[in-house]
Amino acid sequence: QVYGDATVPGDVEVPEGKTLNIPANKTLVVPEGATLTNNGIITVAQQGAVTNNGTIVGDIQNAGTTTNNGIIQGAVTGEGTTNNGGIIQDGDSIQVSTKDAVQKMINTSVGKTEAVVITLMRDITGDLSIPIGANVVIDGGNQYKIAGKITCTTSTNAADVTNLTLKNLTMDGDADGDGTNDIDWA
Repeated sequence: QVYGDATVPGDVEVPEGKTLNIPANKTLVVPEGATLTNNGIITVAQQGAVTNNGTIVGDIQNAGTTTNNGIIQGAVTGEGTTNNGGIIQDGDSIQVSTKDAVQKMINTSVGKTEAVVITLMRDITGDLSIPIGANVVIDGGNQYKIAGKITCTTSTNAADVTNLTLKNLTMDGDADGDGTNDIDWA
């Protein structure tokens, strides 16, 4: 159990069969560079909070507030509030809410034989770069758009393959509002 407001001091594990409770009016912070690995159970009570700026591996049962500015490799379930400014990866599902998180996942797709599927959780504004060798699908879930310039780098080498699929989203290529399309295929 968290007593007071606590910060994870580095890489920490919740062992199998154990529960980490974050009670009401208490906050657990996972700082940048730290990893909290959950092999047991993490519960956030109503009015309790988790702020993740690093990495959480495993699921969170959330009745309070979970703020993610890093990476969560697991599900965040429950009736609580989840503020996702980072990346939530649950199995093959990758949910992102910021341009920086989309770009980070695009970059991790380079060299992958199976496409990395990114699901947008809100509109994304800003420029994106698709490097040579990327293999990525960006899914807007029929409700979100990308407003910005997308630059896809190509190669004259036949062995360099870049795959980009945009689906179920609106592309607004006029991010700067000048009335012209800002999408480049370089």
